[in-house]
Amino acid sequence: MRNLPLHDRVVVQSVSIPAGLRFPHEVVNHPDLTAEEQRAILAAWASDASAVPDLPTLRHLSGTPFPVTFAAIQEARERLDRDALSAPFIGAIMGGRNSGSSSGPRH
Repeated sequence: MRNLPLHDRVVVQSVSIPAGLRFPHEVVNHPDLTAEEQRAILAAWASDASAVPDLPTLRHLSGTPFPVTFAAIQEARERLDRDALSAPFIGAIMGGRNSGSSSGPRH
């Protein structure tokens, strides 16, 4: 992937992707990627820099074996956003139930 400058800013940065990655949902499920890394990969994949010439609904991220639909990338991004929003809520629920948390009083 190449960097695309825009008024002295880089709008698309090179990203490193794990070997064997084929589909956007695999980015969200990847255990070794942080949320920030997942977002960067999905953003690069959705970028016009990854667009397949003459097929604007397809994106081919360098390092992946074949093009995927822009819709599949957007679905993965939305799932990442949903997971990020629900994580604090789930943590609060689990933290209050037999989690061994020492934040509450002991009787």
